[in-house]
Amino acid sequence: MVAHRSNASIARTHLSPERVQALALRAALDTAKSHNAEESELTALYRDVDEEQRARIASLQNDLEDEEGRRSEAESKVRELEAAVKSLSAQLQRVGSTTPAAAPALSGNDRDVIVRAMAENAGLIDCLEAIEKLYKDRVVVLDSARTSARKASKFNAPKRAFALMATLCGNYYDALSGGKGDTAARELFGKNSFATKESETVEGNKRAGTLRTFSYKGCDIPMMAHLKIGVKDSVAETFRCHFHWDAEDRVVVIGHCGKHLDHK
Repeated sequence: MVAHRSNASIARTHLSPERVQALALRAALDTAKSHNAEESELTALYRDVDEEQRARIASLQNDLEDEEGRRSEAESKVRELEAAVKSLSAQLQRVGSTTPAAAPALSGNDRDVIVRAMAENAGLIDCLEAIEKLYKDRVVVLDSARTSARKASKFNAPKRAFALMATLCGNYYDALSGGKGDTAARELFGKNSFATKESETVEGNKRAGTLRTFSYKGCDIPMMAHLKIGVKDSVAETFRCHFHWDAEDRVVVIGHCGKHLDHK
């Protein structure tokens, strides 16, 4: 800024051909005066000096106007650049404030739960707890589901059940969140692994209905939709997972995870 403001004063001392010519005319005028030159000769010199000075003034005015125009243009450009810098800084601050934090690492307990579910001797309770850890923002596992999973320790296909529950909390959850509903469920699970409701006989039986009703948020919620493996009345070969979709909190609520519940 100091250098910029100094340019105008420095320009005044600039030695140019026009400046040399003006100095030469003044020198000639001074010489003529000192030698008592004739009036006609002095008049001609005065006229030349006057014309030169007028031309010089006009040139300087033009230069000054040009300089003012350039300075104004430069200052306008500076203001534009400053505004752009402020805008970019604001954007960077917004990006910095909205960048999500890195996902926290799994706790030692969570890792242990998932490792147990992957083990050869994993039980149904291990798989259910792993699902809860893996999809903690999508699923609510009720105590009744844990109790039923522990009682079904003899079930011989826990990893098949794990795969169904992973689909329930994964692609099926996405379908429900997107408003696709049960049509997508049938495509994901197939009719042999998923049912939106129980038979009329079961739903019409008071005791059967009670067995499929679970306490959630202080209310008794019938959970007729379920995942299924097998049809035999056998704890070792049959699995049912009864659940409810909480559209308000956008979570899958698992109320039962274990044996086939009685029909009556």
